[in-house]
Parts: sequence; structure tokens; C-alpha cells
Amino acid sequence: MLARWHSCCEDEEGAGSPTDAEDGCTENGETGTGGGGGRGALLSLQPPSPQSLDGCYFSPTLVADWFWEVVGVAVEELKRNPQRGIPVPDRVERNGPVTTLVLTAGTSRVLYDLLPVVSFRGWPAVAQGWLTTNHFWDGKITEEEAISGFYLLPCCSPRGGRPDREWRLAFSRSEVQLKKCVPYPMAQAFQAAKAVLTRLLSRPRMGLSLYHLRALLFWACDRLPAAYLGCPERETPARLLLGLLDDLAHCILGKNCPNYFLPQCNMLEHLADGAALLAARKLAHLRSDPGEHLRAALEQARQASRLKKEAAGLATNGYGPGGGGPGGLSSSLGSPGAHQLSPQDDKLAQRLQQLVTENPGKSISVFLNPDDVTRPHFRIDDKFF
Repeated sequence: MLARWHSCCEDEEGAGSPTDAEDGCTENGETGTGGGGGRGALLSLQPPSPQSLDGCYFSPTLVADWFWEVVGVAVEELKRNPQRGIPVPDRVERNGPVTTLVLTAGTSRVLYDLLPVVSFRGWPAVAQGWLTTNHFWDGKITEEEAISGFYLLPCCSPRGGRPDREWRLAFSRSEVQLKKCVPYPMAQAFQAAKAVLTRLLSRPRMGLSLYHLRALLFWACDRLPAAYLGCPERETPARLLLGLLDDLAHCILGKNCPNYFLPQCNMLEHLADGAALLAARKLAHLRSDPGEHLRAALEQARQASRLKKEAAGLATNGYGPGGGGPGGLSSSLGSPGAHQLSPQDDKLAQRLQQLVTENPGKSISVFLNPDDVTRPHFRIDDKFF
């Protein structure tokens, strides 16, 4: 197995340890930042033959480069040899270590952000303190479910750490389990906050993301009484929404947002003063009338759904790009990639939409089986379909 990863290992320059000059959340508990968790530098590998990898370390940048090349090869192969029932790659881009892939299935377009990870069972030593405190999920799920594993991501500090050596800790498995324990009114408030904050956080990019909001969600569930979070009154989600917005404003102004699993890691220490003031000003404007912003977000979603239905109707009737009707290009013109939508593609798109609708809050992903590419495989939490 190590031979396959030999190309992702580099010789170290000098005799220093890979953890020298680290400012991230390493095994010794130093503080740092991270969108999905703390960072940890891997020690040198311990291969069966030490001489072959003597003085080497596992390079996150080379792993990300290798992953980008592999995905690119697979995308080109799918474009050259499209198969009925298999989503068609529409676009692939690289954003740092993340590979963004847009697939087209019938009239639906699905976006995936792909990231290579190193998966571990158990729990990292640097986060052991998290297990000794009380949490909102106590008694709802077992500790084994909450700490089923973690990942290392090839991402460095936002403050410009050492991208050639830094890995970031991520606790995505645990987050999927914890979200199941969030009371329904609080889950409604979180979804509403996501809807109104998406535009604020995306333009311009200011070092904030919805992951910070998720951390505040978990912190609030730990801090507030369960009876208040689950109060059946109609006003409860609205009150909780305002509370989440206030928590976010407090974190932005103080440039302090502790990671839920690693409280010693401040995920906003990299935020510049100007960016913090700009974000706080926009958030205050949103907070002054959140109902109006929520209605605008809902209207935008309705318009997107309406456009999707119209596009589906045009495609079904042979209109639009690749079709023979008005406004479309006839296939005889040789439009690259033009093809008539097949019933299999439409069926796949409907199945994708049905899975998302019937499994709110669950982790849904596509399982690519290289031994059977004739039909799609979906994973919902730990079950395959």
C-alpha cells in the first residue's frame, strides 16, 4: 500500500522534525484555526523498509495534486465514453486542495466539492478533553456513535501556515451524528440562518463560512436548556434564529469562535479588523429585519425551482440547447455534447431529488463502484442503496 503513496512523500530539508515551527492544533495542544477543525502535522511514516522512506513525510500538497490528476483523468474518460444512466461531467475546477465537480443528470445539475482525506477510527488525543464535559447529545446517542472516527484534510492554516506539511483535523462523522440530536425548533432556526447568511458570507469572501454557524449551533445546544430548545411554541424557531445571529455577531466582533471539538482552537483568529467590521455591519443590517431577508431567500429558491421546471419542460419537448425546437440548436449543426435527454437520466435525477427530500439532515453521498458502473449507488449515513 505504501508503494502507491510513495509519490506523495517528500524528502525533508535539514534534520528538523515535521512539527517544527507549527502554529496549529497539534498533539501538544497549541492553538490555531481551521474551517473544519484543528490542524495536526503527521509524523514521519513508519514503512516496512525504513531505508526506502528514511527522512520522508506525508505531503498534503502532493496528495492534493495527485487527487486532482486522478479526478481529471476520470472526468475525461467519462466525457469520451458517456454511458447511459451515468451522470455527465459538466465542469471540473480546482480551488486549493478542493476539486469542484458539476455533474448533469437529466435536467438536474449536482455540485460536489471533493477533498482527499486520511480516515481514522477512534478519537485524536488532542480532543480527549471534549469527552470529559457534558453535552446536549448525552443520553441520545452513545459515545461510540459520537466518536466513530475523524479525518485529516490536506489544508493548512488560513493565516498562511505550512501547506506542504500541515494537515487539518475534521470531525465530519461526529457532526452527522450530533445533528440528529438537535431539537427540531433549533434545527429550523439553523436552516433559516443558513438561508439568510449564504449571500452575506459569499460576497465578498471574508474568512467566514457556514461551518462557523454550525459550531455556534452546537455550542448553543450545549448552553441552553433542552426544554427551551424544544419548546413547541410557534415563536421558538424565530427566537432561536435571533439568538444564532446574535452569537455570530458577538464572535465576529471579538474575532473569537472556538471549535466545538477543540475549544482551544479559535477559528476566527485570522479575521482581519476590516473584514470583521464589514461582516458585523452587514450582519447588523440583516438582524434589523431578518424576516425580510428570509422572504427574499425563499423567493429566490422559488424562482430557481420555477426555472428548473421550465427547463425540464423545454427539454422534454425538444426545445433548448441540443433540441430541434425554437431557440435550440439542431443536432445536425454538430453542437459539441448535444444529446437528447434519456428516460434513464430523468429517472436518476428524480431519484436523487427524492433521496434528498426524504432524508433531511442525513449524510447522502454517491458511491462509485469501479466494478459496476452500470447503475448508481447511494449511501445514506451507513446504508447503501
